[in-house]
Amino acid sequence: MEVFQSNDGWGYNILMDDRVFIRQDIIPALHDVKGFSSKQDAEAVGNLMLSKLKNKKMASVNIEELKELGIKEALE
Repeated sequence: MEVFQSNDGWGYNILMDDRVFIRQDIIPALHDVKGFSSKQDAEAVGNLMLSKLKNKKMASVNIEELKELGIKEALE
């Protein structure tokens, strides 16, 4: 998993065999389309997704998980 800065904030890539498997440049589960406001937020959600994939769980994130991680935009 790697974090990157974009024009709209921050995002993350999840790599498989040195290729981008998932590129998330917007915050999932929100109605607004915007990037993460901080590198730490993108990293937290990216690590959650990576953990889910490693544990063969569904590769999705919901609003409750974002709130649990303290993602500012989910708390608004």
